[in-house]
Amino acid sequence: MPSVTILAGRYHRRALSFVQERSLRPTSHFVRAAAFNILLHRFFPHRIGSPSEACFQGCEVLDLFAGLGSYGFEALSRGAEQVTFVESSYARVQTLKQVAQRWGCASQVQAFCQNLPELTLGSGLFHVIFMDPPYDTEEKTLELLFMTLLEVLHPQGLMVLEYPRPLALPKRFSNVFQKPIKKTLLTFFTHTYRENES
Repeated sequence: MPSVTILAGRYHRRALSFVQERSLRPTSHFVRAAAFNILLHRFFPHRIGSPSEACFQGCEVLDLFAGLGSYGFEALSRGAEQVTFVESSYARVQTLKQVAQRWGCASQVQAFCQNLPELTLGSGLFHVIFMDPPYDTEEKTLELLFMTLLEVLHPQGLMVLEYPRPLALPKRFSNVFQKPIKKTLLTFFTHTYRENES
């Protein structure tokens, strides 16, 4: 059975196995490694040199279009306080909960079955939001989602988007950094006022 593995931290080398489906496109190890390296070196430089399991200590993380949950579990492995998964497949949501139970981190994980761009979450704010939508997702759907995410992104938070092309962001977001990787593009962005303050 194919799988992806956690790259660093307390769950290093643990596998997330999956059955191949047309609707499932797991993030490659190379892209995930790039995303976390950029997060650490560009946005959390004060954590460089910390043990890998403490690099994102205290962070509340949201993993949208979660699929296998590789972004969220990677963040948890590297010290995230809490991870919330949102996935449209009920079966995958149950699998995410089972993995969390098996790995002993169920108290740090929430998983919701929701069809984006509609999003219903609690009142908390997230320090890091990962979005890895299907590459054929309409840009209008993502633009609607961005407007919702403005309300749940921490004032000092960051969003990470894996998508094959650049998107027009709402004015209240700023494009902080982009990294093309083969057929995809990692885009890191934040509240506009945060960039203006830096």
